[in-house]
Amino acid sequence: MTISPNPAVTDRIKEEDIYIFTEKNYRDGFLTKSEKMIIKHQFDAMKHRIPEPDLVIYPHTEVDEL
Repeated sequence: MTISPNPAVTDRIKEEDIYIFTEKNYRDGFLTKSEKMIIKHQFDAMKHRIPEPDLVIYPHTEVDEL
């Protein structure tokens, strides 16, 4: 495994914001179609500059244990 020169820890993958939260906010009426498209366009323009993680951990537990 290669270690990044600028290590970081995050609680989600980069696609989660655009494909989950943006879509939910649009469906809930917090974003217009135009705003959703602007966010998607910005993401598409910037995603190549966001490095892929070296490691992804997917914890799994029952909802009542959260």
